[in-house]
Amino acid sequence: MASEELLIIVGHAWQCSDCRRKLLQSPEEIARSHFLDSEETGMLKKLTADDFLSVKRLAEVVGSTSSEIYDIMNHPRCRLRHL
Repeated sequence: MASEELLIIVGHAWQCSDCRRKLLQSPEEIARSHFLDSEETGMLKKLTADDFLSVKRLAEVVGSTSSEIYDIMNHPRCRLRHL
């Protein structure tokens, strides 16, 4: 199960194309600024633009479920905080 912090990152990146680009270009920088562990950092480093074609695919890559990602998209930090 993915941590809440990881879900907030990918949930926000799903909704914000500017932050998605930043995440795909500099996953280690994003991981450091959000205090992710090495396993979560590894998940972010594996992300590609194709992983953002569907929530289901994104969820599989980060070890989560589609419903968890949809749920986190309503979290205030996910909606309001850019990466």
